[in-house]
Amino acid sequence: MHLQQVRTALLCLTFLTLMGLGGCTFIIQAPIVCPEGTMLQNGRCMGQVVGAAGQGGGGNASGGNVGAVNNGASVVGQLSSFPNGGSAEWDTSVESLLLSNYDSNKSGSIDNNAEVNAIPCDVWSAMDDATRRDDEVPVMALYGFAPDYLWAGDALGFDLDVRETAAQKMESCGLSY
Repeated sequence: MHLQQVRTALLCLTFLTLMGLGGCTFIIQAPIVCPEGTMLQNGRCMGQVVGAAGQGGGGNASGGNVGAVNNGASVVGQLSSFPNGGSAEWDTSVESLLLSNYDSNKSGSIDNNAEVNAIPCDVWSAMDDATRRDDEVPVMALYGFAPDYLWAGDALGFDLDVRETAAQKMESCGLSY
């Protein structure tokens, strides 16, 4: 979610809460940009990515769509190609890329500590660089991984249950908020 959309959502929620009224509804539509080597299927990018199992790098023994779990450089290269860090379009692209590479149990989200810890520091740094460059906000703050921030990590495919683990991992990689 773009910073301006977050501000608008917070203003709406604050106003309606003070007035004792219902909630806000935001419909954000953005084109889905799939990483190279994947294709759009049922609203998600599916398939193997560059460096996936069976393509000469990374991957896992199962040969599934986990992709370049051990090949952070391939993921970083793809992250670098996504424009407008922090935008809804960027969120969708990053979510698909992360899920295709690190959602080892195919649950549709990064939902356990092993999946979070499989994400290399250079991938976390590439995400942080993109949001700082284009939205002027660290990824930890923008998506609510940092304590006391509004949670929006689900926009990148993270389950709320791994919020603390992800924040610790980012901090161990030198990221801050």
